[in-house]
Formats: sequence, C-alpha cells, structure tokens
Amino acid sequence: MTSLDTLYLHIGLPKTATTYLQKEIFPSVDALHYLGIPQGEVFSGPEKLESGPRTLTNSVKRSALLWGPYGEAVFRDLFGCKPADRPPGDVLLSDEGIGRAGSRPTLLGAHLAGIAVQARGWGFGRVRVLCMFRRQDHWLASHYAQISDRNPQASQSHFEESVGSTLNPAGGRFGFGMLLDYAVLAHSIREAVGAPDLLMLPYELLVHDPTQFHREVLSFLGEESVAGTYGNTHKQNVRSTREGVWALRPAWQRKTIRLRPGSLFAALRLPGEVQLSRRARGGSVRITPSLSVSILREYEPSNRSLAEAFGLDLVPYGYFPED
Repeated sequence: MTSLDTLYLHIGLPKTATTYLQKEIFPSVDALHYLGIPQGEVFSGPEKLESGPRTLTNSVKRSALLWGPYGEAVFRDLFGCKPADRPPGDVLLSDEGIGRAGSRPTLLGAHLAGIAVQARGWGFGRVRVLCMFRRQDHWLASHYAQISDRNPQASQSHFEESVGSTLNPAGGRFGFGMLLDYAVLAHSIREAVGAPDLLMLPYELLVHDPTQFHREVLSFLGEESVAGTYGNTHKQNVRSTREGVWALRPAWQRKTIRLRPGSLFAALRLPGEVQLSRRARGGSVRITPSLSVSILREYEPSNRSLAEAFGLDLVPYGYFPED
C-alpha cells in the first residue's frame, strides 16, 4: 500500500449501463482491484431496509458528517480489514446508489469530499469518479417504465403528468429533477475530488461508438492496453421497444373474494376472504416530440454548460432541441 494508490468510484447514474459495466468491463481491468458493489453490516435502520446491505448507498443517505467519527468503520466494512492490512494497489468500487443522491448534489459532493479525506488514511493519494449520464427525455421514460410495475396508475397520461411535475419549479424540479441537472452534479463532484479526477460520459457514446467508449473508460481507470477494438455487447434496456417508445412492466392487480357463508368461516375461525393476484397488461409510454422538447428545453442550459466544461459533443445525441 502506498500513498500513490487511487480509489476509483463508479457512481452510476442509474439507467446508464451500470450492470454492463459491472459485469463485463470492470472485472477485466488488470490495472486495479475491482471489489464490486460493497455490501456489509455497518448500518441498520429504515434506510437499510430500503437499500439492502449496500454500504455506500446507505452512507450517502445520511449526513456527510458521518465520515468524521464513523468513516473508519465504513471503510473497514468496505475493505474487510484495518487500514494497515489493506493490500496495495488501486481499487474500484461501483454503486449506482451513490449517483441517486445526485438529486441533492451539494450533499453528494460533501459525501465525496468526506470519502476522499478518509481514503487518505487508507493509503489512497487520490479519489477518481466515473459518472455516466443520459439524455433527460430518454432517461425519464426509461426510469418510469422500469418502476411501472409498482404504479397502478402507469399510463401515458400519468407519465406526462409525472414529467410535468419533475419540470415544475414548485414541484420536483429542484428535488428529484436535480438528478438530471448534470452540470450542477458535475460541479459538485469536481469541487470534492478535483477537475482532473472526474470523467463524465454520455450513455449514448456506448450505444453509438462502443470502441471510443471503452477506450475512454479504460484509459481513465489506468489500463495501459486500450488500443484494441471493442464490440458493443451491451444490450439496451429491454423496456425500449422502438424509437421513443418504452414498454411498461405489468403491474399486479389484486382482487378480494369473500367466502360464503361468512358465519361458517367465522365459526371455524378461518379467514372469510382470500386475495387473488394477477398481472395486468403493461402497455407503453411514448416520448412525443412536444414532450421531448419541453424536457430538453428545461435542461438545455445545463447540458450546454456540461458540454463546454468537459469538451463533449452532445449534438449528435440530440441533447439540444431543434429551434
């Protein structure tokens, strides 16, 4: 272990090929130790019930002040050892649950700064962050379709209402909607780890130019051999059935049947009703041209700022609505 070791964090965002990176790309990087999605028992409480045992996801749901008195306990949970016993070398951790905290970018930045301070005590000279993002209209449709089985109201009209709420300053724009304000997110991360140690890449680069995508990711992770040609084995989200259309997950519908005669079941101290469940038809949602424009207009200043700050050409991917 040396002070020159690097701790890499892949923080998502959700819906940006996280599973593909975790299964196909990260394990193949020879330049570092990939520890996967850290899980442990250092946290308890309602946050853990929702997130499961993911150590970093549970960390960023709490105050960033935890890294002072509790940071070493979290890192012991991550590495399974004391600081002096950590094997030498660069390390990569991946958890898109960190990226979900991007809806509160200032808090996320504070957590990353706390992680960086704690990391120095574990022999890491720097923390580097990989963050993927995706065109906002497509992200919203993909996210809505992904969780539609939990929403009995899932439909085109409800989807459009949800988008309206996300864009509304009095609604979700400065809450959940901040997750898609990528320039603000990038600024908060840069403030925490430094500009050279953040790589922001569009999901669309993987879809349209997988060779360049792999080269940029592997180079950022310190892999020397990045000159090869890489095929795109990433399967796009199965919920996207065709351009602009996303299939909804069928929701469970429940029906209560009362058993007769009720007095008999009561006398026998048996339940007087049963619950039957079945999956409803899923349907689909569509990003209409007008809906797409309204979403992209809202985030256009942020997208332009992001493109300028990172030298990204987002025009071919449709991030800017046509005049």
